Amino acid sequence: MPEEILNVFQLQWFESKGLAVHCDDKSAMLDALRLLFIPYQGPAVRLFRGAAAREARARKFYGPSWTTDIEEANRFARQYQYTTGGSVVLETLASPEAIISAPGVDGAYWANADGVRRYDEQEYIVDGRRLQQVTVARRYPQISLDEFTNRENEEASQA
Repeated sequence: MPEEILNVFQLQWFESKGLAVHCDDKSAMLDALRLLFIPYQGPAVRLFRGAAAREARARKFYGPSWTTDIEEANRFARQYQYTTGGSVVLETLASPEAIISAPGVDGAYWANADGVRRYDEQEYIVDGRRLQQVTVARRYPQISLDEFTNRENEEASQA
């Protein structure tokens, strides 16, 4: 597939993170991502993922977006803290076979009008079916939606 098409798809992936959430057939989605992303060519990598706690029990059906930056994963985990059971930061040593692509690391990137790099999450696209071991690096208790909203509003006003 031409690299230009892959780059367009990758931009759409970054701009609409909900694509993976709305796909009912996770296996088919992961197989498609292997075709639509530039293949990963590198060593095993320690990766993190912020997620709702229920995902820690999903076994092999983890979301595909992972990062090398634990604080980035932590930021995502806190966005799910109001869900049933709270949230977690997952950790794994992903083999090269488990990593579909590293578009946030070695792929094309996009800059905003000021030249600042967008979507700089150090993202790796991972096939959870091929991960050997996933552990919980951090756990956050469930909070109410009101607590979550108040915290988000406070953080936004400090920014």
